[in-house]
Amino acid sequence: MIIDQNKYEIFSLIVRVFTGLLFLFQGYDKVFKVGIKGCVEAFKVDTYKLKIPDSLLTMVVVFTSFTEFLGGAFLILGFLYKYTLIFLGLDLIIVSIAFGLVQPMWDTKHAFPRFLLIVLNMFVLIQFDKFTLDKLFKID
Repeated sequence: MIIDQNKYEIFSLIVRVFTGLLFLFQGYDKVFKVGIKGCVEAFKVDTYKLKIPDSLLTMVVVFTSFTEFLGGAFLILGFLYKYTLIFLGLDLIIVSIAFGLVQPMWDTKHAFPRFLLIVLNMFVLIQFDKFTLDKLFKID
């Protein structure tokens, strides 16, 4: 049966694309709907209390917004798969630190599932995923 032969490849594709969509839409909202300035403004009051410079806040918002948007798109395509997962993991670390500084008991209901999906992709599914641009162009 074809499903039995390809179940790991299909499952890997589904999880990778799902993970990519989560990050893509999150980044899209931050870049195009709310905007970088809107995201910076949303955190300014909290970061001002912590004496975090506006320039650092802006750099973090730009990095996380574009990492989520481009990382999501790259995951969907399976382009630079390993490196994309590393950048998205770094993104989650930065976001966790930022939210932890602002509100120590912050709700992780959005970050933790993304973390688990990145770990699942990186350490389990990447070896089975055959439907990627990396495989097509033999990028390691």
